[in-house]
Amino acid sequence: MALSEISDVSRWSDTGWNLIAVPVNALGRCIGVLGAYFRQRDPHGFGERHIALEVVAELIGKAVSDQGQVGRADPGVSEPRALDWSEAPFDHSNMIGGSPAMCRVYETVRQVARTNATTLLRGESGTGKELVARAIHLNSSRAAQPFIKVNCAALPESLFESELFGHERGAFTGAHARKKGRFELAQGGTLFLDEIGELPLSTQAKLLRALQFREFERVGGTETLRSDARIVAATNADIEGSIAKGTFREDLYYRINVFTITLPALRERCSDIPALVEFFVRKFAAEHQRRVTGISSAALTRLRSLPFPGNVRELENIIERAVVVSQASIIQESDLPLSPRTKASAEPNVPLQVALERLERQLIESALEANDGSVVDAARALQTTVRVVRYKIQKLGIGTDRFRS
Repeated sequence: MALSEISDVSRWSDTGWNLIAVPVNALGRCIGVLGAYFRQRDPHGFGERHIALEVVAELIGKAVSDQGQVGRADPGVSEPRALDWSEAPFDHSNMIGGSPAMCRVYETVRQVARTNATTLLRGESGTGKELVARAIHLNSSRAAQPFIKVNCAALPESLFESELFGHERGAFTGAHARKKGRFELAQGGTLFLDEIGELPLSTQAKLLRALQFREFERVGGTETLRSDARIVAATNADIEGSIAKGTFREDLYYRINVFTITLPALRERCSDIPALVEFFVRKFAAEHQRRVTGISSAALTRLRSLPFPGNVRELENIIERAVVVSQASIIQESDLPLSPRTKASAEPNVPLQVALERLERQLIESALEANDGSVVDAARALQTTVRVVRYKIQKLGIGTDRFRS
């Protein structure tokens, strides 16, 4: 909608108005554009509004994807629009990174999403297995149907059958009404069995039958129900080792291991850290209403040197805390909540020259940030000459443009 459509065009004839427009993506495609007009008074306002608008657009896209339908221009038509899945673009649903390792994951997801093959996602905790499972679902012909998640590790053994297959009224004490299980809720869609390697041996046989014959009965019922849910399982456990120990059924392993995708650890794709950091900074700045717009070079260098045993989830937690505690618009190395164990394991012996350069970088970046990128004012704050500061900026490769409002 143009401004002239909502009011007299003469009201918008001055040059004080600005427009921000961001795409709204859902079901693997752009379904529209969300725009906002505003007057620019606060020098930091544009970035905040842009982040806020992106968050709103993302929420709209997720809501549309969850409902499985895209609204049409004709308000009289309410049924879902048919999608041509053979031509729909691949959407990796918030998976961030362009490293070779992640590109291989994207290509594999693209291949398997167009099929109904049972898929096993493997990788360390925190590598984003649920995101990949959702990407498979959203890029499949089942995207308009439910995506149901089951955490097998958190499922009590006594309630396993009831939770997965449902129960009839009166099947056991407390069963006051019929309840649909996860298999039934995922009918036509995707059932994500997370942490399947943690399933007790006694419950694996019950799951195997449902996967093998695609049929089940509710607890206390006699009606055999057919399952039309695509199965995506995930684990960070050594299933082969569990099979050798006799704690995981080999036949169940073969049933879920039709197609395997192995997700790389974050330490294997360090080149993706800057993009991940940028995404998390924007996300948490909007969520916590903080005026944080980026991260210093020293802090980013520090992050890229860490082993990250917790992978992307650990990085996300570190950035969230840094956004909350940061006193400036740029996250500094001192804002990073690095434990003594992490520091020691990352760099046991730091050369003195490296340590001095890091300290110089942090001091210069802080001075530039506090003085809107002015080298002259930064030199005055650091009680040194402009020539020295410019020399250090060039030597350390510090970009000054990002500090100017």
